[in-house]
Amino acid sequence: MRTLIILGVMGLWFLVGVLVGHTKAFPFDVLRAAKIAILGPDLTPDPAGVARSGLFDSFVRDVDVVMIGDSLTARGTWSDIFPQNTITNRGIGGDRADQVLARLDAILATKPDHAFVMIGINDIFAGREQQDILADIEAILKELGQAGVAVYLQSTLECYEEICADNREAVLALNIGLRRLAEQSNIPFIDVNAQVSDGGGLRLDLTHDGIHLNAHGYALWRDMLIPYMPN
Repeated sequence: MRTLIILGVMGLWFLVGVLVGHTKAFPFDVLRAAKIAILGPDLTPDPAGVARSGLFDSFVRDVDVVMIGDSLTARGTWSDIFPQNTITNRGIGGDRADQVLARLDAILATKPDHAFVMIGINDIFAGREQQDILADIEAILKELGQAGVAVYLQSTLECYEEICADNREAVLALNIGLRRLAEQSNIPFIDVNAQVSDGGGLRLDLTHDGIHLNAHGYALWRDMLIPYMPN
């Protein structure tokens, strides 16, 4: 009888795990954040990201604003956040700066007037050197500028200290480099961390997993972007 109970409980937990993994419902993000903290991020290609990139290639329209980045950008419902603007979301979960650079032609195909760039956290988790990350971001900014796009460079979002561990220092250092790069490139630097982070990294009231923003976090991000959005 005891064996049957144990097997039943194990089977139930297996089904819960499958359901959570399939639907990405609670506590999927919490478990993923714990996995990242222990093992580091999974840097294998994301099938959803590959599919999303294919959609970008297949469905193109001219826009006023393009949002460029990784999952932090991808998860934002930017057309709802800024309904007054013609805006497209070109964020892909897991993307690094070199990957954004490689798909820049598809981004420029939307013929944007304005581009908001946030990238870098996945590069850090991948162990890339800061000079390489900055070189790729500089190339992104240069290509966008040469295409006549008004570019806005945003800080790489910090994650919660216990999730980032030693990587938080790398994020802080990268943001110093990004601010300097923006000044050298004569483009605005938007320090999103000024509103969403505190002494321990990303504020816990603005996240559900220590890495990604909740609705309140996106609202604060929106408020910081409003002065730069076209009327």
